Amino acid sequence: MKLFLIFSTFSLSFALAAAAVDVPKGAESIALASQPGLSPDGKNFVFVWAGDIWISSTEGGKAKRLTTHQAEESSPIISPDGKSIAFISQRTGTWQVFIMSVNGAQIKQITHHTEGHFLMDWYPDGKNLLVRCRRDHVGPSGERFYKISSKGRGPEELIFDAAGDEGRLSPDGTKILFHRGGTGLYRKGYVGSQSSQVWQWDGNKFTKLVADPQGSRSPRWSADGKSFYYVSGKSGAFNFYRKQFEGGQEEQLTNFKDDSVMLPAVSRDGKVLVFRYLADFYRLDLTQEAAEPVKINVWNRGQRAGRQRIEKQDLRTVGQAVFSKDGLEIAFVSGGDLWVMDTVLKEPKRVTKTAAEEREPVFSPDGKSIIYISDDGRSASLCRAKRSDPKKYWWQNQEFNTEQLSEKGEVIEDIIYSPDGKKISMIKGSGDLWITDADGKNANKLISSWNAPRYDWSPDGKWIAYSVYDNNFNRDIWIAPVDGSREPFNLSRHPDSDGGVRWSPNGKLLAFTGRRYDTETDIYYVWLKKEDEETGSRERNLNKALEAMKKGRPKPKPAPKASNKEDLKPKEPEENRFIKALRIMFDLPASAEKKPDPAPPEQDPKEEKQEEEPGIDFEGITERIHRISIPNVSERGLFWSPDSKKLAFSAKIKGVEGVFSVEFPDKLSSPALVLAKSISMPRWLSKDSRIVYTAAGVPGSLAKGKAETYSFKVLTERSPEEHQRVGFRQA
Repeated sequence: MKLFLIFSTFSLSFALAAAAVDVPKGAESIALASQPGLSPDGKNFVFVWAGDIWISSTEGGKAKRLTTHQAEESSPIISPDGKSIAFISQRTGTWQVFIMSVNGAQIKQITHHTEGHFLMDWYPDGKNLLVRCRRDHVGPSGERFYKISSKGRGPEELIFDAAGDEGRLSPDGTKILFHRGGTGLYRKGYVGSQSSQVWQWDGNKFTKLVADPQGSRSPRWSADGKSFYYVSGKSGAFNFYRKQFEGGQEEQLTNFKDDSVMLPAVSRDGKVLVFRYLADFYRLDLTQEAAEPVKINVWNRGQRAGRQRIEKQDLRTVGQAVFSKDGLEIAFVSGGDLWVMDTVLKEPKRVTKTAAEEREPVFSPDGKSIIYISDDGRSASLCRAKRSDPKKYWWQNQEFNTEQLSEKGEVIEDIIYSPDGKKISMIKGSGDLWITDADGKNANKLISSWNAPRYDWSPDGKWIAYSVYDNNFNRDIWIAPVDGSREPFNLSRHPDSDGGVRWSPNGKLLAFTGRRYDTETDIYYVWLKKEDEETGSRERNLNKALEAMKKGRPKPKPAPKASNKEDLKPKEPEENRFIKALRIMFDLPASAEKKPDPAPPEQDPKEEKQEEEPGIDFEGITERIHRISIPNVSERGLFWSPDSKKLAFSAKIKGVEGVFSVEFPDKLSSPALVLAKSISMPRWLSKDSRIVYTAAGVPGSLAKGKAETYSFKVLTERSPEEHQRVGFRQA
């Protein structure tokens, strides 16, 4: 459809009037440029193309590039004397007004307000500019017109307290034409209450000049100030009109049927109109009756090569963050890249700088590497980063070595190191769970699934517990051996949804959440060994008492040593008097010396090796599942304390949103408040019994009742084209 319209434009333009200049062979035709601004005599015009400002003749020809900054430029307007060009640019972060000479030299920044400015027009004397800004008002109609000096810093003078757009000053500078309301510039055929209207401000009052149901916009003054031009959709497509202030007579100047004119500019002498139609600029001679638009052919010869737009980023939050084992360093993702920092200086160092989106950073158990996922929109690959100088901490390094561990074309998520750091588990494709060596080699598929399971390693690295949906969209908890020695075991076996499984650090317990009673989600746990399940509270208290006695009292003194060697010989038992009498009576010999017991027969070494006792008693395990019920509360985000005595979770209890914990095994019904804050990615470290987490996009920790946040600020740059390209692929 777009090509058809462009071809229609070509045929229509040649039917109306021939283009003044043809594009030479080998030159790049400039198309889809925007925002034309005319010189006072209408002979030259400036415009925006590829993010820069260019200038060319209104007759057509080679365009000259005036700006080459990596930031985006916009809204060029030539001064009344034709010597300067005012424009806005994002080169300092927000849209600010700059002024340069008409040949592109001597660029000077005029405005500095952090909320930015949008340039509307020059005042006739060239000493001031009309801008549109958002200052004290919010909402879709929060911008106002202001008068500022063209010489530099100074106060902003509010013109009137009402919203407007595309403001243009009268030839004497006392009145303003503008439009209000309206839908998107490229929306065709809209008729309704949101249609734009043309208004005038004369310094005292407002006058509505045009209010067509199809919309009217882009008003421009005639040179004598007795009439004005505007764009209206009343003919079906948006065309250009001229209307007299007195009498209201108007005439239609263009007659396009299939698309609309837009972005008009009128020279100060009132002789030339330039506008865009579809992909090209057109010129209309306003001094001739019934003049036809002429296409302006402008071209470029290699001036754009190698240019890349750059936009600035002010990074203050993270998407994901993980802490080192000691809690002293943080790896996080912000702005799509991987960063590291410590918890004192908090000066982030950039590990990756790619167009791809990095995510899911994970420290290796020994802290020597970080694995992460890099997604370029085509595939998500497993990657690993290492310090360039291993003798320095992560945050002290200026450079990092990165490598890809998986093959291109794979879709990977949810990566986790095994407890010993020798294996990496991950989800590939739609939901298959794979395990590889730490270098990404020797990949083995453990579980096949059509949906991604959520899983956790056992502390000994021999088992994986996971939750996954079946074909009836019922989610259960399963246990599978890492070596594949037996089929996965369905632990929960419930027709409702179970998930969020977490293995206790001592390997004795599994905890998970389940929705089994009405709509409330509760915590469930299971002792993996029968003996742990059967250990009663009295026996546990007995063990505690014995431990207390051992610690609180000295050990018993040893028995005194024997005084001589005779005392060390064992005494033979005295012979029974009855047996002795019988022996004498029948002249029987004395009892034979007792022979030692025969040695046991030697065993085959293979028979001596016994199978290790399994870490899980599967027999009757489903009957050992217990519920922790906290009335009217749904728990989520389970995580264990390092000693396995406390299970923490996120919930809202008695109106308090935060992190709570229960204590095993005897204080399960009395949750204690740990932190009155909503957090994500929690982890309970051994050092200082510190809990690390992310809250509202900022890493934080809690130790000994004191919460800390590790806020940061990073100013960086990225290519918007590459960023948008990756986002388009991921959509």
